[in-house]
Amino acid sequence: MARFLSIGELRHPITIVKITQSPASDGTLAETLTTIAQTRAKIDQPGPIVMLNQIQLGISVYTHKFSFRYVANVDLQCGITRTIRLPNGSTITENYKINRIMDVEQLHRFLVVETTLESQ
Repeated sequence: MARFLSIGELRHPITIVKITQSPASDGTLAETLTTIAQTRAKIDQPGPIVMLNQIQLGISVYTHKFSFRYVANVDLQCGITRTIRLPNGSTITENYKINRIMDVEQLHRFLVVETTLESQ
């Protein structure tokens, strides 16, 4: 069996959060983020769009794919946040919504989640 990931590839710190929505006093929905785990991940972005006879093939509905060690209780009501340090010293926080979860080979060793970037 080939190795799925090596430890050196898990270089990006991420936080897995549970997203809970509740009604706010102004009638909108307020989101509450509860930390499930902090871990390190490999982050991939989907490849370029493939065109065939002027028709777009393989439309990607996700913006990033995260691969990390198995974490229990990750579901579609969860999200991923990560903080990025910019060259000028400031930081930005990115929030991702989980669209699909895959347990690699059903061994509870690695998870691959496809996400959509929600906000920065």
